[in-house]
Amino acid sequence: MPQALDTYRLQGFLSFSHTDKSPPSSDDLSALLKESVDRAVQQALQRRVHGMRDFAFAADGARIVPALTSVDASPQKANPPDVVLRDNLAGGRCFSFGTHGQVGVTIPELIYPTHLTLEHIPKCVAEDIGQAPRSIRWWGAVDGKHNQERYKEYVATTAGQSASPTAPSLTHGYTFIHLGDFEYDVHGGEHVQTFAMRDLVHVSDMYFGVFVVEVLDNWGSSSTCLYRLRIHGQVAAK
Repeated sequence: MPQALDTYRLQGFLSFSHTDKSPPSSDDLSALLKESVDRAVQQALQRRVHGMRDFAFAADGARIVPALTSVDASPQKANPPDVVLRDNLAGGRCFSFGTHGQVGVTIPELIYPTHLTLEHIPKCVAEDIGQAPRSIRWWGAVDGKHNQERYKEYVATTAGQSASPTAPSLTHGYTFIHLGDFEYDVHGGEHVQTFAMRDLVHVSDMYFGVFVVEVLDNWGSSSTCLYRLRIHGQVAAK
């Protein structure tokens, strides 16, 4: 990513032949390149999705639900699952699990969900892009009298239509509704990708405070690295 390099400092290193200075060492050049790449990654991972509030943000009160969250696949260098709710600043700051896993999230306000955003470290600097999630399934936990009634109506309305998945692997006793299936595309132009919820759920008038993001597979690695997820929607009327 040449645009991310500190051009002024790099030119200074390369112009030593026109001065009395000693040539830069390979360690100096390596340190400069590492610093530049790290800075570019930090800026990329801190990008916000324009115009949409992120309800799955730890600083605003979002939390992981341990009973709805998979066990880390690499405990010797484990990051806690709540890294997916924070602005991660470097490669490797992700929640790791096998080829299939899930993360449960409770948010501070009940919302009518509309979109899910996933981020992964940019392909150009990823050590193993195969660890990026591929097939994603989004769930909402049905809770409260209003939503339970709407859920019954939804099930009756959709009976006989194409079969829909019924629950993630870990449920902790919750009833879940399928909000959508998506593919995170590592070959796409953007490493920040946003997906819209299924229209059928949108018109059901259900709101949610607990979600599960389930990763069904990845892009070829034996483990998956989930960097950042964001949940968007509209606050439900009190």
